[in-house]
Amino acid sequence: MKRGFSRKGGVDLPESLNAYYLILFIGLFLLIYIVLLPEGQKEELVGQPSSGYYPSSGKPNYGGSYGPTQQEILFSQSIGELQPFGQKIYAKPLASVSLYTDQDKDEELLAKSLDVSGGFFSGTEKELIFKVSQDAPLDNVRLLFFLEKAEGSITISLNDREIFSGPLTSSQLPLQLPASSIRSVNHITFSVSGGFSRSSYVLRDVTLFKTYTLAHTTEQRTFVLSADDLQRFGHLSLFYIINCQTANEKGTLWIRLNSKVISQQQIVCDAGEVSHDFNRNDLHEGRNVLELSIDGGKYILERMLLEGDIDAGKAPGYSFSVPTGSGSVFMELQLGADNRRKVATVLVNGYPLYLDTYGDHFSFDISSYVVPGQNNLRIIAETAFDVASLDVFLA
Repeated sequence: MKRGFSRKGGVDLPESLNAYYLILFIGLFLLIYIVLLPEGQKEELVGQPSSGYYPSSGKPNYGGSYGPTQQEILFSQSIGELQPFGQKIYAKPLASVSLYTDQDKDEELLAKSLDVSGGFFSGTEKELIFKVSQDAPLDNVRLLFFLEKAEGSITISLNDREIFSGPLTSSQLPLQLPASSIRSVNHITFSVSGGFSRSSYVLRDVTLFKTYTLAHTTEQRTFVLSADDLQRFGHLSLFYIINCQTANEKGTLWIRLNSKVISQQQIVCDAGEVSHDFNRNDLHEGRNVLELSIDGGKYILERMLLEGDIDAGKAPGYSFSVPTGSGSVFMELQLGADNRRKVATVLVNGYPLYLDTYGDHFSFDISSYVVPGQNNLRIIAETAFDVASLDVFLA
């Protein structure tokens, strides 16, 4: 068979050699093109994920990288291997509890001027009326006025009960009115009696000072457990954070479960997350009552969460703080690159976020679930997988 030749420079070359040079030229051109491509496009060309932020939908955010290495990191932790936590998780957020004891003071002017005078054989009597609110317990009531004139003796009565009689001086003021004699409508009488001596009193700015106790020291929360819950619980715990509303609080908090005291301790402000484990014998099938009470102070128990688990695996928990006025908050997990399915529930302040992926990266915008100050995060695995790192950051 006759082979084809091409002539080049007087030398006959095979046509296959020309094809070889053409392929070599195209390969060199593609290599130079790939080298000159931007970094992200090179990764996409070879089928590798770029380093940008991926939201929970699994689609890349091409607006730029939101990774924690370029942002303000709020929390970072290496976790390691997680084992399945169990077949059922009980997580019930409870409404915040506000407990307080406080005082409210009220000032009431009864009369600008009051003249009570009596002659040698005649006396006079003046009466003032005031009301007391029945909405809150009354601690004390005091009567105060200025003595513009004070001669002889005067008698002062509250609802026909004598509270003072005799010569009155400024050092004896204010007069304490007995709480046992206070009614919703009250009458104060000022009188001098006629006799062989003259009595004359002129009182200015007759004012009543009332102090009420405002108290809400006990509140209840209820939750329901089935018979299956009671049989399968490994434990049930209460988590919360105490927010002190005034400085230098030194109150005591009692926690009762179905009328049994399970905790009694002095409140420590800014102590972070507090937890109490419940004894399974104290839990009832059906309705359970959790009662919280204080003996003084002003507090709010926030981010209350009941959490229970079956005796299997672990659910690691972490706390992190979010500054006031922060922007978006993201959570990112770097997972094991083993192509296995990773399934878990991530609780952020008790709100569940669901992880189900075969990849090695999981990100989620948790801005809607966090609050300024202390926050809590817990991972409940349903399959075994590795967590290389957990990061919470601002973006």
